[in-house]
Amino acid sequence: MTSKILIVDDETSGIITLEAMLEGEGYEVESARSGETALEKAEQCLS
Repeated sequence: MTSKILIVDDETSGIITLEAMLEGEGYEVESARSGETALEKAEQCLS
């Protein structure tokens, strides 16, 4: 089972950098640019 990570950052460059690094290490990565979107994605993942 692949571990999942949710990145929350309002800066696109930060998301892109972290996604590349984490995906390179084998993680499944989701991202959000706001707290509200992050909560929605976290709820989807947990249900």
